Amino acid sequence: MRIMLDTNILLSALVFGSAKMAYLLEKVAEEYTTVLSSCIIKEEN
Repeated sequence: MRIMLDTNILLSALVFGSAKMAYLLEKVAEEYTTVLSSCIIKEEN
């Protein structure tokens, strides 16, 4: 199974750094294939 993470999820994990978010991202990374769209990768401010 593949899971796509959007910018809001990634930024929330980095900025707020909650234990629950860290746990969620760790589990996703261990059990699933993480997919990022080219739009997210190319996103600029």
